[in-house]
Amino acid sequence: MKELSSLNKALKIVGIIAILFFLVSTVQAEDWPTFHHDARHTGYTNETIPDELELIWSYKTGDFVISSPAVADGKVFVGSRDNKVYCLDEATGKLIWSYETGGYVDSSLAVADGKVFFGSWDHNLYCLDENTGKLIWSYKTGDSVISSPAVADGKVVFGSCDDKIYCLDEATGKLIWSYESENYGKEGCAGSPAVADGKVFADSWDGKIYCLDEDSGKLIWSYKTGDHVDSPPVVADGKVFVGSLDDKIYCLDKDNGRLIWSYKTGGIMRSSPAVADGKVFFSSHDDIIYCLNEDNGNLIWRYKTGGCGCSSPAIANGKAFFGSGAPTDRIYCLDENNGGLIWSYNIGNHVGSSPAIANGKIFVGSHDSKIYCFGLKALSLINNAQSVIDSTKTIGANATEAEKLLQQAKTAVNKGKYEDAENYANQAKASAEKAKTMRLILYGVPILIIVSSVIGYRITASRRERKRRYEQKIEEYKAKIEQWKSEGYDVSELEEVLK
Repeated sequence: MKELSSLNKALKIVGIIAILFFLVSTVQAEDWPTFHHDARHTGYTNETIPDELELIWSYKTGDFVISSPAVADGKVFVGSRDNKVYCLDEATGKLIWSYETGGYVDSSLAVADGKVFFGSWDHNLYCLDENTGKLIWSYKTGDSVISSPAVADGKVVFGSCDDKIYCLDEATGKLIWSYESENYGKEGCAGSPAVADGKVFADSWDGKIYCLDEDSGKLIWSYKTGDHVDSPPVVADGKVFVGSLDDKIYCLDKDNGRLIWSYKTGGIMRSSPAVADGKVFFSSHDDIIYCLNEDNGNLIWRYKTGGCGCSSPAIANGKAFFGSGAPTDRIYCLDENNGGLIWSYNIGNHVGSSPAIANGKIFVGSHDSKIYCFGLKALSLINNAQSVIDSTKTIGANATEAEKLLQQAKTAVNKGKYEDAENYANQAKASAEKAKTMRLILYGVPILIIVSSVIGYRITASRRERKRRYEQKIEEYKAKIEQWKSEGYDVSELEEVLK
């Protein structure tokens, strides 16, 4: 017969499972702590994402979400045009904290060393405490900061619309160096730098890509395109990949800026490319997503979305994820090798935010003011089971068995055993609901007995009906208890109440 475990035994079991879960998740799960995953902006992660995804949660902010989410330490960080930055629980989407600035927050956030870094249209670069959202420091530039900062080697590097690239001390916010573009004061905006191998690679509205020394800010090389460059550069395999408003994507040598190849699309290019498995992925305003050979720029495949392409692709386990604008307003998942459609979801509004992939889930913002989280059906079931367990515990019911089952579901997810995870999650929910019902019976039967004693000796026709209903309810309780008893549950406490 199943009996309620002692507190010590339960704590030991839960502790062991928690340790195992931590070890498994450390090996298999990966965060997405900055724009396009890392300081190089590769847009690639080795996460495993299933073919079929479901909406797990969404969170509504006060305005457009152009900022791309960062995911770290069980939290999701994203900016909004309501002037705020939000920190949400990764599993549930519940608000942990928010911080209000003096302007739009289109900047994507970077999370490092317990701190969160981002820019605002109020001209500031902010550093907040990751866990509390409290301000640590801020740095005032000469214009809006829509740039997504890169954090590397104890430095924060970012651009401002005062046409400068800044490098600050990560801990204090003090200026280390700044670099003015050659057309300083004329063109208006410096973009989101990538950092790799002691160098900073930055796009600029003066039409150039700059390569600067990370420690001194001195110019190493620059390359001139045919129009504004509003595409954050990507550094991979000794090359720099960047798009331009001249409708082209460029591949340059990382060390000297020499052109290796270029490819012309049918529209301007604002998205940042992603590089993985010898291929380059990017979207263009010709409503097409492209896949090119990394070495020679030859077309491998292209996919027509029918919607404006501002979203930067994200790549994981053979899949490419990206968003589109009107009229399609979707997030897409394509086969990395042939461009075949695997999955899409109709957001219903422009998706200019770039997807983040972390811990088996996809996160993205939209012009409908929401942040979306997509993932396994099992994760959705786990969330539902957790909600039932929480409500069960609020009335004092014992949810130990349900919590153990839920932990097994989480462990199964991290092992890639999704069907097992769904079964465990359903069992956890059923166990919690049963525990809740049993607790309510313990509350309810004494109340029925008290009511019965009050009406006991004077029975009118209406009171006879009440008594009949009471006796019927008692019989229903007895039948339910007998069912649980046959399933192996300890129901001695309930039987005692009904004597």
